[in-house]
Amino acid sequence: MIHKIGLFTNYRLKESLTMAQKLAGWLLNFDVKVSLVKETEGAKPAVPLPLADLAGDPPDMVIALGGDGTLLSAARAVYGLNLPILSVNMGNLGFLTEVDRSRIYEDIETVFAGNYQLDHRMMLRGRIEREGEIIREFVGLNDMVIHKGALSRLLSFNVWVQEDFMGNYKGDGIILASPTGSTGYSLSAGGPVVYPGVEVILQTLICPHTLTGRPTVIPADFQCTVEVENATSQVLLTVDGQISCSLRKKDKIFVTKAPCKASFVRLRPLDFFPILRKKLGDDNQER
Repeated sequence: MIHKIGLFTNYRLKESLTMAQKLAGWLLNFDVKVSLVKETEGAKPAVPLPLADLAGDPPDMVIALGGDGTLLSAARAVYGLNLPILSVNMGNLGFLTEVDRSRIYEDIETVFAGNYQLDHRMMLRGRIEREGEIIREFVGLNDMVIHKGALSRLLSFNVWVQEDFMGNYKGDGIILASPTGSTGYSLSAGGPVVYPGVEVILQTLICPHTLTGRPTVIPADFQCTVEVENATSQVLLTVDGQISCSLRKKDKIFVTKAPCKASFVRLRPLDFFPILRKKLGDDNQER
């Protein structure tokens, strides 16, 4: 049974705020306690809601109102709590969002009736070591990207898989992506599309200054290590395209499969390939 729901809202979208207000009022009819998982920029829905205590009193389910970006933020926010996330698409077509806003009430009633499945997605865990000390740790659903800043020079970095040295590369950076993230930045940089249920880590170079740097697929349990060889100008680590940290020369970034997974509520079979066609603009091809 679902007695408590946490709303994760994209406060930059007016439609998301409006939907949070309507949804909070509607859920009261089911005697469901509603709270906010996160506040952004100090904005709140018109219906006053308490902030969820994720550590002490977590909700039974999280509803993410927004797009794929909102869902990425929600997955990181509830990491390790084993909370199912129901995603409501308030924007354009996305790979991750499950429910269209036109069906939100009908679909939530379906969830209340227990007619759903959970789609478990592998996440990534990363840490930055500087002079032998861990200075920051991250989890992400899509990818972790080591890249140069907007006005930076060519970046030089060393890459290992487990203890094996892969090589020294020069270019704009490297993307370490999960299967879920294979259809994001990694795809734009020439990486392969990976079905979400296949657990691997993708290594995709960004504009490599070499003819031998090719996307690499490695087992999810292996550790990827990237060392920044030069940092004459700005170098960043970006997680899911949403949070970032500045890097220095000789910093090492370690990335592997995270111990916990994200759990998405699925009401229908995953139409991964039809969505892929639409996303890539090939939906009108003959078949």
